Amino acid sequence: MSQHHTLQADSLLTLPARRGACLWVESGTVWFTADGADVVLAAGQRYWIEEDEPLLLQAMHPSRVRLTEPLRTASAISGLERLRRYLQNALSQG
Repeated sequence: MSQHHTLQADSLLTLPARRGACLWVESGTVWFTADGADVVLAAGQRYWIEEDEPLLLQAMHPSRVRLTEPLRTASAISGLERLRRYLQNALSQG
């Protein structure tokens, strides 16, 4: 099951995210903080939620987002997300 939300530019939205859920930006650009880091997602990008905590989103442009229910393989997804971040960080340090 998914929840769809439409945001106007500069509007705020709090989502009750659970570990293993996926936030998908269908259109626009949103900003939020997760795990102590700022995250900016543009249309077509996704973010797998790693902790049970609310997300406070701010739309940088008119945006539409979808929050999906946690998957049963949340721990595997969490591990893949950590690996992606590690590789991204390693590549950016060159």
